[in-house]
Amino acid sequence: MGALIMALLPEIARPLAENRQAVNGIILILVITFLPNGVGDEIVFWFRRRKQARHQAAAKKKEARDAVTSS
Repeated sequence: MGALIMALLPEIARPLAENRQAVNGIILILVITFLPNGVGDEIVFWFRRRKQARHQAAAKKKEARDAVTSS
């Protein structure tokens, strides 16, 4: 996944052709710094966190509904 992104970025950044290597280097440093597990793993973690948040929100709604009906 990361290799695909690094292959497409030079095409997107074609207007910066004279500084292409510097731009690729900066992007590579940013990806290594902020996505150390890789882009693919970050997407998987994002979906897991999203799913967990939905389950927690549903549990809170159920808890609130149960509190109202038991009163």
